[in-house]
Parts: sequence; structure tokens; C-alpha cells
Amino acid sequence: MKKIIVIISITGVVIIMVLSGVLFINYFRSLPYTQMTKEQRESNYKEYYEKHFSSVKDFWPYIPLIFKDGLEFDEISRINSPGSRTVKTSQGEEKVTVVDGYRIMYKYPETGYFAKMHVEKSQKEEYENDKQKVIDQLKLLSNQAQGKHDDYSDSYKGYEYYYIGNNDFNASPVGVAAVFFSENQIITTIYFLTNPKPSNRKFQTIEEFKLLKDNFIKELIDNKIKNISKEILK
Repeated sequence: MKKIIVIISITGVVIIMVLSGVLFINYFRSLPYTQMTKEQRESNYKEYYEKHFSSVKDFWPYIPLIFKDGLEFDEISRINSPGSRTVKTSQGEEKVTVVDGYRIMYKYPETGYFAKMHVEKSQKEEYENDKQKVIDQLKLLSNQAQGKHDDYSDSYKGYEYYYIGNNDFNASPVGVAAVFFSENQIITTIYFLTNPKPSNRKFQTIEEFKLLKDNFIKELIDNKIKNISKEILK
């Protein structure tokens, strides 16, 4: 009987914590934009998550919360990794090291999710190997894709990224990007999501999607650069 009571009590605490977190986030989202600046809202969100995830402070440079075009984060959760994750490449299954990481979901107002992003820190000595394995995984996905699709690598303000996209709104994800931040051994993987129902997505054409996708990658990198500038000014 005591064990049952303890389990019920713990469950109750967890439920209360989850509900309080949802209420907290929704409260700040419900405030008119004129009442709080973007910086104030981001500061409040960060304060809340830092109380629940101590290591998230080290990841904020790689987690933009509010984008210029109205996209915002919807959920942040810590990735429970046993130290590595498995990726499939043309050489078979490979292990990518994961010291710590977070999963973030993004959406535009009144739409379904637009992106799921994984921000993961590699072991320092394994970073270059991990980076190549992630690229090899994307290349394999590209080789397996049918029909017209995108497959390219590029850079923005000195940061490399690799992207593949199938240009099919009936398949989700519609594209995947990996952005690399070598100075801190961070690999960011972004899954761009879609919905067959046009009213549940922000974009209606492939051109509109590509613009939103490109803006996401650029603002992710700009967020990192902005945080570097803040560190220099301290």
C-alpha cells in the first residue's frame, strides 16, 4: 500500500510540474506583443527552462526561440542519450557520439509543426568523424530518394551546412539540414515538417517553403554569431 501511495504521489507531482510549465509558457504567449519585447519574452522562457535543465544554458546560442517571420519554439526537451546515437550510411550503421543535447519543436501561429531540431554536442575527439557520418547519412537518404530532389552543401557566414529535400508536401519531413558548429563540437539536425492539408502549413508552394527553410538556417547561425558578440563584450 505504501508503494502505491508513493507512486501516486510522485505521479501527481510530475503532472503538476508539467501543467505548471504549460501554463507558464502559454501565459507569456497570451500577453499582447506590446506588453513584452522579444528580448523580455526570450529571457522569461530561458529562465523557466534553466530551472528544469541545468545544461541548457550552454545550448542557448544554438536554440533561437523567436524568429523574425513569426516562427517560435513550442517545446524544448532534453535528449536522453546513452552517449551515442545510430545513423545509417552506405557503410552500414555507424555510431555518432552525443555528450548532451536538446530537441526543439517549432511552429508558426495556427499551423502544424514546421521544424523539429536536434542540437547535440559530440565528444571533442570524435567531432570530425561524427560530422562526416551525419553527412554520409544524408547522402544515403538522398541516394534513396525518388524523383526530383535537392542535395547540396553550403555555408553562411563561415558555418557549413548540408541539406537534402524531396520537394514533396505529402511526405514528412520535406527536407533535412545539418548545420555544423565546430568550435564547440555542436551538430544541429533540422527536420523540416509538412502537412498534406494546406491550411495547416505556412507555405503553399515549394518556393515559399525554400524561403522559410533558408531563413531558418540563417537565423540559427545568426543567433550563434549574436551570442559570440555578447561574450566578447562581457
